[in-house]
Amino acid sequence: MIVAAERLFVTPGAVSKRIRDLEQELGAQLFERQHHSVRLTAKGTELYRVSQSLFDTLSSALATFEQPIASNTPLVVSCEPTITMQWLIPRLPDFYAQHPDITLHLFAAGGPMDFQATSIDLALRRDDFEWGPRFHLPRRG
Repeated sequence: MIVAAERLFVTPGAVSKRIRDLEQELGAQLFERQHHSVRLTAKGTELYRVSQSLFDTLSSALATFEQPIASNTPLVVSCEPTITMQWLIPRLPDFYAQHPDITLHLFAAGGPMDFQATSIDLALRRDDFEWGPRFHLPRRG
């Protein structure tokens, strides 16, 4: 928990609470807690495997974006704070190495995003709120 808390820039208690909340929401125990150690249950291992696969898929999809961006126009990305810390920030050095001409403006934010009312180009979100039609850009041709 301490390592997770350090990586997320929160307290170990906050990590523990969020895990307990997640376990309650899922109706499944994700960790076996023994004395001062924890380890994944079978369900926790499966959730880890699936979520890691999803992050790998997202990473691969983002790597395929080859749409040129004008060098004077920043790419504006809004990303959930946890996703920002755990997934996006560790990948930024590789992104900048591969795309030195792209200026990135990053906002750590969550919740619904109205692209038409903001200057956000890309938003990475969890799927834990109701999506309405105004939160998606219309499909093009």
